[in-house]
Amino acid sequence: RSHHPDYFGPEPPLQHIFRRKTLNPGTPLSFGDGYICSDTAGEESLHDGGNLRLMMNKQPFNLSKEELARYSRHIGMEGFGLEAQQKLKAARVLVVGAGGLGSPSLLYLAAAGVGTIGLAEFDTVDDSNLQRQVLYSVADVGRSKAEAARERLRGLNPHVSVEIHEVRLTSENALDIIANYDVVADGTDNFATRY
Repeated sequence: RSHHPDYFGPEPPLQHIFRRKTLNPGTPLSFGDGYICSDTAGEESLHDGGNLRLMMNKQPFNLSKEELARYSRHIGMEGFGLEAQQKLKAARVLVVGAGGLGSPSLLYLAAAGVGTIGLAEFDTVDDSNLQRQVLYSVADVGRSKAEAARERLRGLNPHVSVEIHEVRLTSENALDIIANYDVVADGTDNFATRY
């Protein structure tokens, strides 16, 4: 939470500006041209016509106006708020495997706004994958799963970065690959890779 005097003063915390009735629609904010407006659900969201710039831990973080609109339901959620969305944008998550477990995980990570998603997957899309691996379509059969996944995730959320590792994760390469990520999500389906 930021208490930077040039922004909101000592209180309330950042997320409080999104709570209903904290600020009236049209109220100008102290940082640039931001203002509070109401959407069709009657909840306040923040728009500034450009980027929202915050100071968190003495580092500038940015959400574009498109991201503010996309993530407005997260940002307006009590207990989550703007700062948590910024943390998601800064996060790096590696998903190992893009099959029945990895496919929905990847879709939700991208939709939620995790800033960098890594994918370790070496296989190709097969007809038999389509009944459970929701990331792929008929047009993807025969393609690299990693490439098809990256294309789908970019289409879902162009604000996230997708890094692919088209290799089988082994004891020889695992540490080098996962060292660049904050969290590893296990979507594997075999004992050797998992352990």
